[in-house]
Amino acid sequence: MVKMAYIYFAEEKASSSNEQKKKQDKKKVANKQEKEYDEMLSSRAQMIAFILVGNKGDRGYWSAMYNDEIMMLYMLIAVYYMLRNKPLIGSFWVTMALGVKAGAILLLPGLLGQIQYNHGTIKLLLSIAIIVGFQVISALPFVLNDSTVADYIHRSKLTGAGRNGIARAALFWDYMAAHRGLSIFWTFIEEDCYFHWPCLAKKLKIAMLLTNIYHFFGRKWCLPRCLTNLFETFDGTARAKLGIKTQAQIKLTLEVLILGYMGGIVTMPGAN
Repeated sequence: MVKMAYIYFAEEKASSSNEQKKKQDKKKVANKQEKEYDEMLSSRAQMIAFILVGNKGDRGYWSAMYNDEIMMLYMLIAVYYMLRNKPLIGSFWVTMALGVKAGAILLLPGLLGQIQYNHGTIKLLLSIAIIVGFQVISALPFVLNDSTVADYIHRSKLTGAGRNGIARAALFWDYMAAHRGLSIFWTFIEEDCYFHWPCLAKKLKIAMLLTNIYHFFGRKWCLPRCLTNLFETFDGTARAKLGIKTQAQIKLTLEVLILGYMGGIVTMPGAN
């Protein structure tokens, strides 16, 4: 996490002299290059480290080593590789996280969107194949017994399916993430409304989708480049220019991933 903070808050490198700086600026303007950045300069990134070290309650929670911690570890590794221009490796770590806990699916809209934005349609399709393919491979030990691949994919939440009455689960578990007594954000909702699909969960599902769509396509205005990459899928020259090339792209990518994920957390029905 601290390493990603250094990448995000990287500061412009200082030139050794004014004349050298002028020459470099002219060269950069001519080549349309971005300024050079040093990832080890930022004091703001150091503050992230101090916050993490100083948060006693947070450390106690992580030391408990629930499956949430393992999922978050894999997700952080995935985000790091995304920032390092390695979307396929990042996708592998996302599907590893999804294999631990279904909450990782909240990262997928932003993750797949930024892959299309930064790397194009071919890398997007390969990433989807890695994510789904790993889940299918993980399903094989169960498929050889009583389950099917479809059952496993449903239970991994990739399709948005609920428990479907498995182990006599109540109907509300098909659309709620937690019982009302364990929810953080929605305890102010009356119990009858909380467990009623049209009253709460359906509205939150719509809000989650709209939040991701607005943030990625509207607020960050990623729509034009995503469409351009789609139309230039088979253009080799255009594909050669893809990837995260500038500090601005690094910042955009991390913001899309983290803010999209947080938007999913906040609007998760029954979030705990």
